[in-house]
Amino acid sequence: MLTSIENENGDFMRLLHTVKEQSARSRDIITPTTDLFFRTVTPSTEAESRYGYVGENGQVSQIILEASAGAPTSIFTLNKVAFEQLGEKNGLDVRTHRRLQAKYPREHAALHNAIFIKEAKRQMVRVHLSDEPNYGIARGYLSESFKCFDNAHVLKALEDALQSDLLGMGYEVMNATITEQRMYLRLRSRMVTGEASKGDVMAMGMLLSNSECGKGSVLVAFLIWTLACTNGMQTMHKDRQAHLTSARGTEEARWLSTEAIEQDNKLMALKTRDLIKAYGTRELFDETLEKMRLAAEDVVHGTVKEAVNNLGSVLRLTQSDTESVMEGLISTMQQPGFISKPVSRATLVNAVTACGNTADPDKVDEWQRLGGRVLELGKSEWERVALAA
Repeated sequence: MLTSIENENGDFMRLLHTVKEQSARSRDIITPTTDLFFRTVTPSTEAESRYGYVGENGQVSQIILEASAGAPTSIFTLNKVAFEQLGEKNGLDVRTHRRLQAKYPREHAALHNAIFIKEAKRQMVRVHLSDEPNYGIARGYLSESFKCFDNAHVLKALEDALQSDLLGMGYEVMNATITEQRMYLRLRSRMVTGEASKGDVMAMGMLLSNSECGKGSVLVAFLIWTLACTNGMQTMHKDRQAHLTSARGTEEARWLSTEAIEQDNKLMALKTRDLIKAYGTRELFDETLEKMRLAAEDVVHGTVKEAVNNLGSVLRLTQSDTESVMEGLISTMQQPGFISKPVSRATLVNAVTACGNTADPDKVDEWQRLGGRVLELGKSEWERVALAA
């Protein structure tokens, strides 16, 4: 059933393969910090250099789980996410954490090891095991009460939804990505489309996203795609689900059976499935399409450059990001539905979402949300943009 949403590039099958492969190598270790030892060393394997966080000194940091209760010593190289989380847990901001690792690696390690002992607590270390025994990549350094709902659970929820109400929507994968932080799966309907204005054809879509390492909760969001440039825009129709499964490290969870924990995950999957079904409706699409039609009537009366600069201020963009919006605007004005037409709110929505086409995978979601925000700007904010001198 899941293969029915595959695109011609095979993106979804690659995602499935990665999720299955990572799931098979995933382990969660809940341990007191007194059993951990921190060090910074020169990478000795390709995996350490490729997946570990390599500092300015060309070295990587590792945590060693000391042998105990018959279990052997294990060594885990920290990736960027786990490296930053460990620093945060031990009271170091990211810049200081990186600088100490690069400039003072011995003192830096001694500091962490002292904190492990003097401020002892239990932590969850999420790892991907390597082919070598007792070795791998630490991908998350989290509280013992972190509640796990993994990418495989999200895909199972999607499969269950596709078997019912969503089957007739003709969804296909637009892009599918897994980064160190999150999994992103963006879908587009082949069946539900419409014109926001003459030539500007749009399609209904959806975003599913999840983090296995504490970088945000499960996200189901309604998307609308501009087909001329395959920009995606997130609307206000979205739901961020907290990890509602039982915490694996709590006192209560220690008494739970594997069956009970699996049932918790199934309940979360059912909630995710129902959200997917709720957001796959023609009504939401028509509502957003009408907003885009009205947005095409909100014409910018000032200069385009000032309008973009003021939009950057309203959205609190950096100068570099504001310049990217201008580039997106130039591109948008050459697309069907926008050629030879005045710049409008709809034009600026597409200019903003166009920035996601070249953004880092972990930034695409942000640009799509910003596009939705432009569509929903209040009267005073929009006038600040539209009436730029």
